Amino acid sequence: MEVSVVIPTYNRASQVMRAIESVLAQTYKDYEIIVVDDGSTDQTRKLLDPYSGCIRYVYQANAGPAAARNTGITRAEGEWLAFLDSDDIWLPHKLETQLSHCINLKADLCFHDLSVFDENITSWNEFVCKKDRGLLPAKTGVLLDAYQRMMTTGHLFLTPAFFVKRSVISDAGYFNETFKTSEDLDLYFRLAARHRVAYISEVLATFTRGANRVIDTEIIYMDRINAIRRSLEDRLNCQDLTLARWARKGLLQETRNLAGFYRRTGSYYSALGTYVKYFLMRRTSLAKLVDHTSSNAVAVQVD
Repeated sequence: MEVSVVIPTYNRASQVMRAIESVLAQTYKDYEIIVVDDGSTDQTRKLLDPYSGCIRYVYQANAGPAAARNTGITRAEGEWLAFLDSDDIWLPHKLETQLSHCINLKADLCFHDLSVFDENITSWNEFVCKKDRGLLPAKTGVLLDAYQRMMTTGHLFLTPAFFVKRSVISDAGYFNETFKTSEDLDLYFRLAARHRVAYISEVLATFTRGANRVIDTEIIYMDRINAIRRSLEDRLNCQDLTLARWARKGLLQETRNLAGFYRRTGSYYSALGTYVKYFLMRRTSLAKLVDHTSSNAVAVQVD
């Protein structure tokens, strides 16, 4: 098969079936489905029995979404990989459209727009990758300067839109399992710095923002800062000063975002301390940035 679809799941017995059905409804049919059950304690295994002829079911002890996706990658046989979280769904022409654009543009990975269903307010919204801020072109099927754009926005793309050659994932080192959040962002930085990225200005999937999904906590900001810092170190090691400067911009922006989070939540001393770090970062040379940030997860400036 040409495409391996990886679906990690944990205690989402009813929702994972909907995700699988959205893959089975694809217009493109040369794929395999790998469902990685990350230690579910509900009825997931039983409810997936009827799909035994359509999926490869892998059970593992609970280790988190990054580890579950990595397990799926190691079991995959397709040339291309696509990822679908178990509470999200794809539109029927998603795989066909992405594969076609990647081949035509000679791209190694690809993203597209999504719609968002927010269970907190029971509504649908279109998530068009911050296009309203002029960060992405309206034209579909184009190559992106994705690294710069991701450093500008913080989190430009979401996992259900991610389509990538399996060979470049292996080269990049898979998802980082030490991250509690932002493991996808960490991988995207590594890929975008080295490979051709295509963008499709079309909604091809629905992302579910669950009622219990936490989207504004300290760990999220800290993990994003750490992902950017790691990418900055990588770019400096490669002597890629152009992208290193973009990483610096991202680091400054995310540090300000963290300070704003502290201020919104009433942690005024933490907010003040983070703002001080932000201004110190602006005065720190690029060469000293990584050393400065490795101990406190914040940092820096270009010479």
